[in-house]
Amino acid sequence: MEKPTTDEIIDFLLNTLSDNKFKNVDSKLIRQKFNLTFSSDDIDLIKNSLIKAENKSLIELNQNKSFAKLTEIGVSVKNVGWLVYLEYEKAKKLDEIEIESIKKDTLKVDLKLKKWQIKTFWCIFGIAIIGSGLSVYNFINNLFPSRNEEKQEEQIIRMESELSKLRTLVLDQRKVDSLRNSNSYIKK
Repeated sequence: MEKPTTDEIIDFLLNTLSDNKFKNVDSKLIRQKFNLTFSSDDIDLIKNSLIKAENKSLIELNQNKSFAKLTEIGVSVKNVGWLVYLEYEKAKKLDEIEIESIKKDTLKVDLKLKKWQIKTFWCIFGIAIIGSGLSVYNFINNLFPSRNEEKQEEQIIRMESELSKLRTLVLDQRKVDSLRNSNSYIKK
């Protein structure tokens, strides 16, 4: 049989310890569960498991490290199981790594966008200045009538006066013709 990992030993410890009382850490029970011997490697494995559990704030050891009790974190992890909790932590770390890589990618895109904005700013700014200058020029030009418009207005006034003269001539001629025609009808 393969040697257990420290995480498997911690999972077993969490299930054997009490929530609020110090209890003897039974290394004999651990050895039986995992078929361990009294070799220094096996004893070190059990000690390392206890130290790791204490460092993760799962258990609280007394001064001589022979008695332990579960902490609040240990109780909540005991309900789920240490190995399941480790899987959750790994998934959480992977999510954090993925989020960091996404943040790095967005920062790279933002950097490229800022560089592009810096490079094109003056070109676009120049076009905007030219456009605003042309619009001001056209506005001022439209405020004052041009010479062509003045000449056209004079020509229109002359034509209107000529038309009115022609109308009066035509009307006068009709009157004359109407007078002649009326006399001719009466003679017959």
